[in-house]
Order: sequence, then structure tokens, then C-alpha cells
Amino acid sequence: MKKNTYSLILQQVVVPNSTNAIVLMAVAMLLPYFGKRLAEPSYLGQSFCGTLLIASSTLLSEMVVSKAAIRIRTIDPVIETIFRSTFIILQFWLLTIC
Repeated sequence: MKKNTYSLILQQVVVPNSTNAIVLMAVAMLLPYFGKRLAEPSYLGQSFCGTLLIASSTLLSEMVVSKAAIRIRTIDPVIETIFRSTFIILQFWLLTIC
């Protein structure tokens, strides 16, 4: 039986993950700016647009997890992420309304 072995150099792991972390932090810092810019012309309100942006950024990570779970043919994480993301989005909407 052949054993799967992976040999990665530290640089092959650290550089892409550090780059992704920096891009993620930069985009996260720009979310309030885009929320305000989106709220002004649409007359929806800053809290609504902010909630919408937070919900969409949460949804993107859930989609990645679901895609990886489907790829390895495991359905449990997909169902769990769908329910968790739906619950989080509903919480944001309720907090916006109240």
C-alpha cells in the first residue's frame, strides 16, 4: 500500500498564507468604507448595508468549506455550515431591525 506523503518547504506554506492574510485584512478594513458609500445613494441605511456586507463576507468562507467538503464527499460539514451561516445571517438581520 502506497502512503501519501507531502513534503512542503516552510516558504511554500508561509508565503501564500501570509499573502492571503494581508489581502483579507486589507479588504476587511475597507468594508466600512464601501458600506457607507453603498448606503448613501441607495437610502437603505448604514446598518442595513453593513449587515449585508458582513453577511456576504461570512457566506464566502462558508462556500469554501462546503466546496471542500463536497470534494472529499462528506455531507455533514456542508449541512452544518448552511445552518450555521443561515443562523448568523438571521441574527444580523434581527439586530439591524431591533
